[in-house]
Amino acid sequence: LAENKGTLAEGTTINLYFEDVEEQETWEKIARREPYDMVIAHYLTGFIKDLELFLERVAGALALGGMFSVNVAGASREHGFWQEIFTKLQLKTDFMKESEAKSKKRLEGFLTILEKYFTKVENTIIDNWMRYEDAEELFARLLERYPENKKYLTDKERVIKEYLAKEIEDQGAIVIPTSSDFQHCFK
Repeated sequence: LAENKGTLAEGTTINLYFEDVEEQETWEKIARREPYDMVIAHYLTGFIKDLELFLERVAGALALGGMFSVNVAGASREHGFWQEIFTKLQLKTDFMKESEAKSKKRLEGFLTILEKYFTKVENTIIDNWMRYEDAEELFARLLERYPENKKYLTDKERVIKEYLAKEIEDQGAIVIPTSSDFQHCFK
């Protein structure tokens, strides 16, 4: 942070807390300070036990006009990538569609909670890509993406890996389109 201090607006301060944000005493310490212009909590919501209480506390710590930047697991474009491959291989895709629908529903529910505590919520989708040159690695990604369907996927492992290996051989790599949803919330 020190090396970037000269690039920040005059009077800007950054406070990093390495405390348990689910403890009341953490928020009591935060409340003793001036309200914050910005709070960032990326990749944290999946670990919070009482998400709504956390969001209420963050909103209480923000200054009027302040911004809270957060994200929650959303509906990635990756589902469509796998559905396309499985359709080509004539394998079932219902669990992928179901997973995608659950992700969208989780995101919609999260946005609803955010709108309860913030006057304006902007959802931004950031597209990104993951490149694979190895069918084993790519299959491991598939298992990671759909762990509840491990048995089905391992039953079809040979067919899937053969297809992936051929595509990698033909194209040099397989690139998976993914996306992440980030929310900018204003008080």
